[in-house]
Amino acid sequence: MGHDHGHKSCRETVELFLDYLEGRLPAEDQAELDLHFTACPPCHDILRSYRAVPDICRDATAATIPAEVADRLHRFLADKRSRK
Repeated sequence: MGHDHGHKSCRETVELFLDYLEGRLPAEDQAELDLHFTACPPCHDILRSYRAVPDICRDATAATIPAEVADRLHRFLADKRSRK
């Protein structure tokens, strides 16, 4: 990932992903990263992956656990607690 689009290198860009997504960067840095993502497909792909994580987590937690598995899990946790 040795591209150097704009002023930020790919390495610097990746280090700032979280701040970028949460809108915590100064406007100038945010604009620089926007340019970088436009010009650098690999970084843009990584950004898309980062943005997908909350949806993936939401989908995973929305899955229902079969009642039998949930019962076993509750029994297991209760057993662990009572042995402390």
